[in-house]
Amino acid sequence: MTENSALVVGRGEVYFDRFRPGTRIGEGERYLGNTPGFAISRSVDAVSRKRSFRGQIVQRDSLAQTEIASATVAIDNIVTPNIAMWLASADGVGGQSGQGTVTETFMVRPGRFYQLGSSVFPQGVRHVNGPNLTLLLNGSAFDLETNLSVDLTDGRLFVLEAAADIVDGDEISATFEWRDSPAEKAIASVTEVVGAMRFISKNAYGHDYQYYFPYVAVTPSGQYDLKSDQWQQINLNVDIRRKSPSVDSIIYTKIAESGLTLDENYIIELGGVDLDEFQIAEDLLDTIINTYMPGADYGAPLTYP
Repeated sequence: MTENSALVVGRGEVYFDRFRPGTRIGEGERYLGNTPGFAISRSVDAVSRKRSFRGQIVQRDSLAQTEIASATVAIDNIVTPNIAMWLASADGVGGQSGQGTVTETFMVRPGRFYQLGSSVFPQGVRHVNGPNLTLLLNGSAFDLETNLSVDLTDGRLFVLEAAADIVDGDEISATFEWRDSPAEKAIASVTEVVGAMRFISKNAYGHDYQYYFPYVAVTPSGQYDLKSDQWQQINLNVDIRRKSPSVDSIIYTKIAESGLTLDENYIIELGGVDLDEFQIAEDLLDTIINTYMPGADYGAPLTYP
């Protein structure tokens, strides 16, 4: 029969220690944020040896040949470093640096949008400097209000459906500048995101434990719904590997209380107080006698000022 003390309702925190490029040295464990799901799986494939015994095929021995371990993690903490893991990108690359005057020309059609800065960056630029924006239609000035809608924040032009002076095939030239912005970006690549992963349980019920994976490779899993009625969630596959022949691939530790020194045991057994209560009493004694009580050098007699 299962004792209640052995039952667990699992909760916990997931940390990822990304390896520095070209090494297996971590840059420090990063908390991934809220993770609605984290699960591990493990399978072992074996080759077996059978023999015939009195008309029956009997299995004798087997040899484990292949071990496959993996994990899945669901993250609803939508921050750039987590997006970068999904894209196999560096952790949020650069920002937007301001630049001097640039001129771009668009062949336009009513009812269409045009992104400024696409000749400089594929995604274009934002935070266009309005006072320095000059727009010309087929080389001449024109009335903006009856022809265009300008979004300086996103750096976009919209040619009105009922534009007064613009027809399909006309050219609009834009001369503009943009401001600095600390915006972060991540760029998709096909490189592996490798590092170490740690799960620290904070269970709703049951004993706590840790799982440590010294070497993993992270890849995207499934689709990432940019638009839905649910909270956004990133799903990752985790390939659990062996870092070296001497380092295990999965290390489980059941969390226990730390050991006590001989003096601490005496305080608990003879003093009738726990260690936190004793610390409070010791601090009060220091205040009363106006003297700091030095820590014990175990094995040597205590001396006081």
